[in-house]
Amino acid sequence: MYEHIIDELLIKSGENVLDLAISSVKAGGLPFVAVIFNQNGEIIGKGVNQVAKHLDCTAHAEIQAMQ
Repeated sequence: MYEHIIDELLIKSGENVLDLAISSVKAGGLPFVAVIFNQNGEIIGKGVNQVAKHLDCTAHAEIQAMQ
């Protein structure tokens, strides 16, 4: 019953993640990204790996997405 909705959310989520990774690479970064979605499929956080840029070992994409 809900499989169609879930499939659409997964496709949309994947597209958002790929777009962020491509943008990061185009900006000279790495393709390591994280996107956090709520239960409705809305983006509530996103981040890119900035360890090398900031010389900060805690600047991983997951941490950036939660901030």
